[in-house]
Amino acid sequence: MKKNINDWWGNFTFDNGECALWQIGPSQVKIQRKELEWLIFHEELDAAEEKRIRVKEPFLVAELETLKDIKRYIFKKTSKNLKIFPRLADRAIVTRPTSPIYLSAGEESVIFISSPLWFSVSSDGANAFTEEFPILRPSDTWFGPDTQNGEICYASKTSCRLYLEDFPYLPHRAVTPLKFKNYSEKPILIERINLPVKYLSLYRTEEGYLWTQGLSMRCEDDEITISLKINKNMHDYAGKATLVSPPRVKLSNNVFKRALDSLLG
Repeated sequence: MKKNINDWWGNFTFDNGECALWQIGPSQVKIQRKELEWLIFHEELDAAEEKRIRVKEPFLVAELETLKDIKRYIFKKTSKNLKIFPRLADRAIVTRPTSPIYLSAGEESVIFISSPLWFSVSSDGANAFTEEFPILRPSDTWFGPDTQNGEICYASKTSCRLYLEDFPYLPHRAVTPLKFKNYSEKPILIERINLPVKYLSLYRTEEGYLWTQGLSMRCEDDEITISLKINKNMHDYAGKATLVSPPRVKLSNNVFKRALDSLLG
């Protein structure tokens, strides 16, 4: 994995009239501060650029003014400060391994999964605004045993790496370690995994990577239900980490049980 990564988020200061550009992987963001408004423009670029990072580079005012689909936030007077930070998705991520995985009876394994991030912008002051959008918009999908039981999620593909050194660093995705324990008497087929990312916090490791807490899934003996636990501590491989953004939804209990087909497809 790549070392010494530059963070693309944090607190930024804009002079009146100043414009700046971010390119985070395949997503480009342009922001301009004016005396009475903030202008924000976002577009997705070629996915081949997914490893590229450009942070707060200046660009011409005329370029921004000619763009369509600009969002404008108006004020009596704008503040000069913006906070930009990554967030996890606002729905569960249904991730599909590139090939089906079987976990044998009585076995356990840790799989490293990545999920897409959102770009969040907020101003300071009493009348602050917040804007956010996916750095790479996942497609929508339905996850559940039938059309009456389930939820709308985002769809994503993953290689489900077993070795962290094989995990490619991408600036617009976060790593989640998922530990499976199969206590049933039959192998578990893992074709799709429902990651409840809206319940997870996002952290930055000392090396600059973005991680979530680990998840633990335990298949019970009845082969019908599965327990999901959100771990309080970071995975050992992550090392020391600093909180970047809290969960979108806080749980009073970090352990819950669901039907098997509501977490694994």
